[in-house]
Amino acid sequence: MTEKEFDLVILDIMLPKRDGLEILKALRKQGKRTPVLVLTARDTLEDRVLGLNSGADDYLVKPFAFAELIARVRALLRRTDQALRFRVHDLEVDVVAHRVSRSGKDLDLTHREYELLVYLVRHQGETVSRDMLGRELWTEVSRATPLTNVIR
Repeated sequence: MTEKEFDLVILDIMLPKRDGLEILKALRKQGKRTPVLVLTARDTLEDRVLGLNSGADDYLVKPFAFAELIARVRALLRRTDQALRFRVHDLEVDVVAHRVSRSGKDLDLTHREYELLVYLVRHQGETVSRDMLGRELWTEVSRATPLTNVIR
């Protein structure tokens, strides 16, 4: 699997090299509780029951309406609300809504500023090094400016 943690996984069952249900079962066997939405063309009742019994939190059959997919993703993320909403003094970060506010006023952040803030809030009370930020947030391979200068 992977060392990274995800808020949600959207998983197709019919993958070219490995069965999606094998991946799902391995994820659950590792103790991962990440919400999983199975998105597949397999549409029989038996397929849906097998997917849910294998550890999926939701099951959506192709073709689907994009609005329904988004609604299901939001519903799954609401179930894990504790890890997706943070409050530090008067600063509020809502990862589901992708919104940051301070003293009740919304802040307009760039994508990078938002990522950095979410990372720091998730690691509040911990020492966050330049190396950690570089490894977790600045993953671009080629850079004109040395990474240490950017983070500094």
